[in-house]
Amino acid sequence: MELKNKIILITGSAGTIGSLINKKLSKKNKIISVDITKVKGKNIDHYTCDLNDRIQRKNIFSKIFIKYKKIDTLINCVGATSNNYSSSKIDTQYPKIWDNFIEINLTSIFHIITMCRKSLSKSKKPSIVNIASIHALTFPDWNLYKNTKVNNLISYSVSKGGLVNMSKWLATYLAPKIRVNTISPGGIKKKQDQKFIKKYTHKTPLKRMCKPEDVLNCVEFLINDKSDYITGQNIILDGGYNLK
Repeated sequence: MELKNKIILITGSAGTIGSLINKKLSKKNKIISVDITKVKGKNIDHYTCDLNDRIQRKNIFSKIFIKYKKIDTLINCVGATSNNYSSSKIDTQYPKIWDNFIEINLTSIFHIITMCRKSLSKSKKPSIVNIASIHALTFPDWNLYKNTKVNNLISYSVSKGGLVNMSKWLATYLAPKIRVNTISPGGIKKKQDQKFIKKYTHKTPLKRMCKPEDVLNCVEFLINDKSDYITGQNIILDGGYNLK
């Protein structure tokens, strides 16, 4: 069953995953796009916002709710990654890096869900999908990172772990009206260090990294009426990486 004629709010809509979801779902649905980077396209109504800023979040979502009284689906792709940091050392992370990851990857999503709850409740079958990470569930294999330019920050792992557990808590609290699920992708292939890609692929049973399209397919399933008996779940999308 193809999703159509829905009002879908996507945060982090200009990112690697968010932009792909935007492009696919905007073909037959109305997209409310929220990101610091402007997104253009047919059926896309964009709101520019630094989602790391609590005052901006509150003001932008107040504007959204004036125009949209009902939202069918909320997809939270917003989040910071460890790609821009040069070290995994814990003594370099507190307080600035730690606070930034907790704010954008956890607190902002909780704030957004609480603000969207009323509008979601007006939909017949509302759904929330939060994008987490395999780092929420696994501990670092430091051999993967040795002699590469890729890092594994405790701040990132803790924030994504918090997101998974928060989503499960909210799934019980918002039931039976609103479904809440998370997706935890494995490493998504971008422009990482080739040594890291080779090591990661070797460790993964399906012998490849996760693609943004894999996440899109999972999102489409979770927000579809065919999955209306699924809530409180964390879908691990890692090609079997966590099994080793």
